[in-house]
Amino acid sequence: TIVINAGAVTNVTSGATAQTVVITDNEIQPIVTLSATPASLAENSGSNYSVKATLNYASTQTITVPLVYTGTAADGNDYTSSNTTITINPLATSATITISINDELVYEGNETIVINPGVITNATNGVTTQAVVITDNESAPVVTLVATPASLAENSGSSFTIRAIL
Repeated sequence: TIVINAGAVTNVTSGATAQTVVITDNEIQPIVTLSATPASLAENSGSNYSVKATLNYASTQTITVPLVYTGTAADGNDYTSSNTTITINPLATSATITISINDELVYEGNETIVINPGVITNATNGVTTQAVVITDNESAPVVTLVATPASLAENSGSSFTIRAIL
């Protein structure tokens, strides 16, 4: 909105001294997309994932992108996120958070973190689902079966024990 006021007038009779003009915004909300890099990390790499929210053009409003984590990896156990919301400040076109990988000393196999946006404010949701892989660095356990005794006569009436050893 612009308000225009007339200053002092000379040699004329003053009519309306103020006019208001409303400028209607015709831009649509920007589109936000997520990206996560790298696509996979070794559990013991000491590196982090970066999750970036990017707008297709800047906005004068603050954009918030809440993040929903799913997948086979557990937040707080397998990884720790620096934030559950990405905030893009006015006139910026992107913002980033990090996800730290926790090196557990237990074999779990490779796990995934699936990152989806929640309800985004002041922007439109673009293609955004991201999946990253935590590559387990521990080896799968080896199970050995041991029978005691190793042999038995069929008619001995005795029993035997089988143990599983890791």
